[in-house]
Amino acid sequence: MFIIEDDFHAEHVITGLDSFDEAMRPLRDWSEIKWGKPPHQPPCADSLDCHRAYHIVEFDDLRIPWRELSRVVALEMSESGARWLRDDE
Repeated sequence: MFIIEDDFHAEHVITGLDSFDEAMRPLRDWSEIKWGKPPHQPPCADSLDCHRAYHIVEFDDLRIPWRELSRVVALEMSESGARWLRDDE
């Protein structure tokens, strides 16, 4: 199972995805959305210094507790815009 996590705020944003490619689709869409608009509302008190760091995390969800298998830092969003952190973007 794959999830999209905002690592900076320790929030699972989307869970239950079946593949890495499925997890990349919303991130591609989100990269076009300005900071401050959903899903990029800044949860920090100072929104100018706030950002979201979206990671794609793969878990073995057949084990309890889940075991993390891989983590890819994919996209960072902030007041200055989208910054892809993957080489293939």
